[in-house]
Amino acid sequence: QEGPRLIITFDAAALDATWPAVPADDLVRGIHAGDAPSTMAIDLGPRFASYKTAEETGDRGAGRLIIDIAAQPTTAPPSGAPPPTAAPEAPPLLDLPPAGSIRTIVIDPGHGGDQAGARGPGGTLEKDITLAVARRLKASLEARLGVRVVLTRDGDQTVPLDDRTSLANNNKADLFVSLHANASLRPTVSGAEVFYLSLADYGESAERAAHAGSDALPVLGGGTRDIDVILWEMAQARYIDRSAALARDIGAALQAKTTMNARAIEQAPFRVLVGANMPAVLIEMGFLTNPDQERQLASDAYQKTIVQALADGIVRYRDGAPAAGGGR
Repeated sequence: QEGPRLIITFDAAALDATWPAVPADDLVRGIHAGDAPSTMAIDLGPRFASYKTAEETGDRGAGRLIIDIAAQPTTAPPSGAPPPTAAPEAPPLLDLPPAGSIRTIVIDPGHGGDQAGARGPGGTLEKDITLAVARRLKASLEARLGVRVVLTRDGDQTVPLDDRTSLANNNKADLFVSLHANASLRPTVSGAEVFYLSLADYGESAERAAHAGSDALPVLGGGTRDIDVILWEMAQARYIDRSAALARDIGAALQAKTTMNARAIEQAPFRVLVGANMPAVLIEMGFLTNPDQERQLASDAYQKTIVQALADGIVRYRDGAPAAGGGR
């Protein structure tokens, strides 16, 4: 409680909620978003006395928080007066969606700083397009899914490839999505593509890493703790199947909203995906070397379309994905 308000803080980056219309009275004045993106506020009236809370488990693993707000007692009505009418039951505060298995997503705007990437005939730079789309996608995913979204860069700085994946690993990300814009010697080539890592160069080592177990290491105070010890070059091997599923779901969502290249979903040995210890994909949003597509990629309308498709694909993957650590 903060003065004449109750503040509820959620374990989320932001809330995507429809606030119920509550008739203002002497007990509750209103319900609305709080000052911070992850809070909601209940404005209290002069008759407020106290409150208590209880938590319940809702359908499909969702949580429900019940807040009982008590009013100050009123003077008893005179003898013979009609009993007061019961107040209408208040609507539920929020119809919370079930918690999914995806809580943190790292978005990687490709290139940056002295690495401009592809350049369009009109001068559009890949590093600018990827950052603009990444910022839009971050806002969309936070609002739509209530997940935590981290960008590998939020400005025009140079970030080494392995540092991008390290950021995802250190933040215990559930997904890693690297954004790029393509280039070709033929200016007519166009369309989006989705890539996941190819392990063809790793042979039997990749197969062993994909099925590796954990090591039991001693801990201070006695006992042991299971620790996954994974070579950097082999980190993605265990997630290839789930990365392929993520690539297919994003590819299908892009196909529904924009033009795809003939090579819509491909495997390639991209360094930025190698060390990702989670499902990871690389998106080529289009070809900057195609004049028409350069204008598209630089436009607000097309960037919004790409963002919506990427969010749709991630939702599709989430709804079909298992709990963390399982197969699809």
